[in-house]
Order: sequence, then structure tokens, then C-alpha cells
Amino acid sequence: MGGREAESFLQAISAVDVTGVCVNTNGEILYAFGKDIKVSPDQTLIFDSVDNYSKKRLNNILDENKSLGTTDIYLKVPGEKARAYFLKYVKNDDGYWLIFIPYPDQYRKMVENMFNANSELTRLFEEKLSLEMELKIKVNELKAMSITDPLTKLYNRQFFYEYLEELVKEASWQAVTLIMVDFNDFKQVNDKFGHKAGDTLLINFADMIRKYCHKGFRFGGDEFVIVSLDKDEAAIHQHLDSINEAFKHKTKIVTLSYGMARISQDQKQQLTDKIFVDELLKEADKRMYQYKREIKKSRESYR
Repeated sequence: MGGREAESFLQAISAVDVTGVCVNTNGEILYAFGKDIKVSPDQTLIFDSVDNYSKKRLNNILDENKSLGTTDIYLKVPGEKARAYFLKYVKNDDGYWLIFIPYPDQYRKMVENMFNANSELTRLFEEKLSLEMELKIKVNELKAMSITDPLTKLYNRQFFYEYLEELVKEASWQAVTLIMVDFNDFKQVNDKFGHKAGDTLLINFADMIRKYCHKGFRFGGDEFVIVSLDKDEAAIHQHLDSINEAFKHKTKIVTLSYGMARISQDQKQQLTDKIFVDELLKEADKRMYQYKREIKKSRESYR
């Protein structure tokens, strides 16, 4: 083909919007014919002429080192939305010839409709995931509220029994000790300083349980249950003494009474029996009130 015929051929190609671009393996535009695809006069990279989706495809073409192939691609058009093209690519000594062939209008509209439908499906899917995540968060929040005491943020009595059932599934512990704790003279705080001061004292005590103990539960009012794993009686008394000392810095009126009941690993299946657990609590409660009476006698003898 002579120069005149070649020029005529290029004019015909340009007239039907076919564009040829030669790029090196870095995507730099070496030369082009047909429709000018540059988005700006100072553009040097072919990647600036396509949308983000098409950039990945071009990168793959240049990286895979194939001799030729076909795909589709979206070219940016100044003043318009990205437009769909067939892309024929052919490897040469300089890099690649990229031949952009416009879709027929009817086919282009079909592809755009499919693209829009896909975008809508993607949006709906992302919205679904977002709603599922919000629902999961809300369910977790409601679950936490249902098992947590709103004032002290300790677990409540309802969750106490569920927690013991969970312990049955664990094999790591050797003994569980249930400790009933009750405030002495708590009513005096509420009567003298108001319920807000009483609430503050309950919150302070809950913080101490979290600091010194394995797990704590508020059963109601000033009644608490502490669960201790694998600690002997001496170690438990040491922790309770630490709590008592810390508690003295918060109040000069209220003291603590407590009682304990213990269960070993070979009895663990009985922790799923609420009646058995309530009997353990009664035992701990009985010892707590015995301790409370001893404190009262000690105070009277001191007077």
C-alpha cells in the first residue's frame, strides 16, 4: 500500500472512530492515529484515557506479555461519560498496538444497560451487607443489655446461670468457688447522702470486682456474686481483703460481708442444674450472714 492509499485508509478509520495507539510496556503513548483519545494536551500515559476498571485490564495486558488478544474497555471522552470499545491488542517491537473499535450504538446501549444493572446490583448488595452488619451490631447490643446490669455494667443474675453452663464445657478448671457479697449498713448511705451516693458506691465496688476477681455478677440491690476459678480459700481471702482495703477508701460507713461455696471438677455437670446451683448460693448466703453477725458482734463489743 502506497503513501496515498495509507493516508486514505487512516482517514477512513478516523471517520468511523477507530483509534490506534502504540504504547510501551509502561503504558506511555509513543504515537497514535485516528481519533485523538487524549483527555488533556499534556497527557503521556494511556491509563489517563480509561476508567479505573479498564486500567486494571490494560495493566494485565502489558504485564502478561501476550502477542495478541481481544477485550473490552471504557475510554474517557471529554464532556461525556466513559464509552465502551472493543480493544484489539497486538505486540510489536516497541510494546503494543492498541486498536480501539467503537461498539455499534445498539450493542453499546445494551452493554451500558448491563453495566448500569451490575452497578445497581452491586449497590443493593453493599446495602444488604451494611444492613446485615447494622442488624448484627444491634443484636449484639441488645444481647449485652439483656445480660448486663445497667448501673454497674457487671453481668446480671440471668446471665449467671448461663455462664455456669458455659463453664461445664470447659475442661481447664479444677474448682469453682461462688462468693456471695453483701453491703453492711448500705441503707445509711442512701438515707444520709442520697441514692446517687449509693449508686456511686455500687459502681466503685463493681470496678474493684473487675480488678481483683475472675467474674462478677450483680444480683440486685447491694447483693453480688463473684465466681473464682482454681483459687484456694487463702488466695480468695487475700483478694477479698484487697477489695475490703480499697473499699475503706470509698466509705467510712459501709463494710462488706461474704460467704463461699465450692464445687470441684468432678461435680461440674451439676452446674447445669439450677436447683443445685441455688443450693450452693444458699450455702454461700448462710455463711455470709454468719460473717455479718460476727461483724455486728465485734462492733458491739468494741463499743
